[in-house]
Amino acid sequence: EMDIVRVRPFNHTGAGQSDQFVLSSFARQIAELEADETRPAQLMVGNLDAARDFSHVDDILRGYALAALYGEAGEVYNICSGRSQRIGDALEKLRALSSREIVVVVDPARVRPVDVPEVVGSHARLTAATGWRPEISFDALLGELLEHWRGVVRTGVK
Repeated sequence: EMDIVRVRPFNHTGAGQSDQFVLSSFARQIAELEADETRPAQLMVGNLDAARDFSHVDDILRGYALAALYGEAGEVYNICSGRSQRIGDALEKLRALSSREIVVVVDPARVRPVDVPEVVGSHARLTAATGWRPEISFDALLGELLEHWRGVVRTGVK
């Protein structure tokens, strides 16, 4: 008898996310390599073939709010972009934004023993109930993430 909606947020990121997450890790490494050209330009990675449904954290938060306000009690809503992005393609986009030529090195310690090849969702139910759609593009998300880490490297302030 409670007015509860459930949400399933898929992968999301944005400025301030820990570098324990893949896109933030890539952006931090690139920013550090740009700031110190004496270091070998090697970026350490794990599995680049996995694909994930990434969204900007602001889109996810807006989805939470709309689901809470307009969602139907008992329903479950996916909050996702509806498109999968291959991790390696995301890395290439970040590398293209870099001022430095960077070599990618697979670090066996970063490769998970079991990794789901692709995760992608549908936000159709959330869109139908609330009108929600992702608004921030994947490319904008990557640019914002890299700029955040450049600022952190430059100032030392997270």
